[in-house]
Amino acid sequence: MTAPPLVHVPAARELRTELARVRRARRAATKDGPGSDWYTPLLAVFVLGGLLVQGLRRVMGAEAAPLPHAPHVGLLLGAVGLVLAGMVLRAALALGPMLAGPAVRHWVLSGVVDRGAMLRPRLAAAAAVAAVVGAGIGALGAIVVAGTVPPWRTAVWWSVTGAGVAVALVAAAVVWQAGSPRAGRATGVGLVGAGLALALAALLVPRSATVPSVPVTDTAVVAWAAALVLFVVARRRLIVLDRAALGAGSGLAAAVQAAGTFIEPGLLLGLLEERRWRSARRGRARRGLGHRSVALLHSDLRRALRTPGALTLGVGLLVVSYTAAAILPHVAVAPVVAVAAYAIASRVAAGLRAVTRSAALRRALGGTDGVLTLLHLAAPLVVAAVWTAAVLPALLPANPLAVVLIPIGAVAVVERSATRPPPDYGAAVFDTGFGAVPIDLVRQLVRGPALLAGLAAVQLLLAV
Repeated sequence: MTAPPLVHVPAARELRTELARVRRARRAATKDGPGSDWYTPLLAVFVLGGLLVQGLRRVMGAEAAPLPHAPHVGLLLGAVGLVLAGMVLRAALALGPMLAGPAVRHWVLSGVVDRGAMLRPRLAAAAAVAAVVGAGIGALGAIVVAGTVPPWRTAVWWSVTGAGVAVALVAAAVVWQAGSPRAGRATGVGLVGAGLALALAALLVPRSATVPSVPVTDTAVVAWAAALVLFVVARRRLIVLDRAALGAGSGLAAAVQAAGTFIEPGLLLGLLEERRWRSARRGRARRGLGHRSVALLHSDLRRALRTPGALTLGVGLLVVSYTAAAILPHVAVAPVVAVAAYAIASRVAAGLRAVTRSAALRRALGGTDGVLTLLHLAAPLVVAAVWTAAVLPALLPANPLAVVLIPIGAVAVVERSATRPPPDYGAAVFDTGFGAVPIDLVRQLVRGPALLAGLAAVQLLLAV
């Protein structure tokens, strides 16, 4: 009898080494790669981080809040932490956080190689990145609490705490990815809700009130203990991840990459909006009231009322606006409210975006483009006006003209953003001597944000 041939099954380390060698050779052949221009994004992070720190220091040293009592800083900072934790957890579960491309899933992770051993370096890298980002956020929190540059020991403990919390969130996301992602998303929603409730408590509790606090050293120990336990559990659960779980966030990751490559945020926003509507509950189909214009108005209002997450976003932005009124100078409250009004108006403007982006749909509905645009601006205007009326106590005393401009300006920004034409990559380019700047492309991209910045500037001038 002939003995069966011996098949050598490579270890995970050998396969990773070979893949890394092939990738280095390919990058060397194309003279391109992720490390070819690392200093530019690093410089941008440092510059933007410095601007954020300086802005926070100016705000914390500004005039006293107009409310009878300032919010409790500890509760407010805890609320911000809970909201950030919930958002990070939901974002991590949307992307993976363990993500593998189609080629890796098919050719590498579907073979006989130990899948858990192949994914362990990715988990370690994700935890390391989360620790660095969390440490930076923790140091920023220390600056906010101190109102100036804190002692280095305090900053270090805050950074250690932030790093531990970030690693715990990433590890928990991996555990939920291998088990029940829906439970993880529900936990993220719960964290955001708890943060908003704590922010309301911070507005009601005076700064001078005694609130039980936990030393930052104890918080750091608890955070890292939870992070280590969750990391060990996540490391053992990697073997449970199948190809469906590893590829669940590939569509979102591809949309993020395409939006960055083509400088077209609509690619990512469209996918996110589609996901939100797919998660919505099914409703009963009803006939529109009246004919043509009345039926379009009725259907768009129903669409706005059924928009997934619109009510939650509106309530959250109300809490943010009242918190801003409590901690920011009075002149800075109106611009914050204007940006928040734009956010809620944009969320309920799905009908406007559908009409403006589809010429076939406009031809099927009939009427001129201007009439269709005005009809689908009614629902965002009503929602923005109702939301502005709810936030009106935070604006008092306010200029009546500034209050009227908030919903109107928010809807105008929504219209400008929705009617933005596709990017023209063959537009004029200006050579500055330090590099080419696509002027027309930049102008097209800032079509909506530029008007929003102008609206905020007008609100700032009217509040002076």
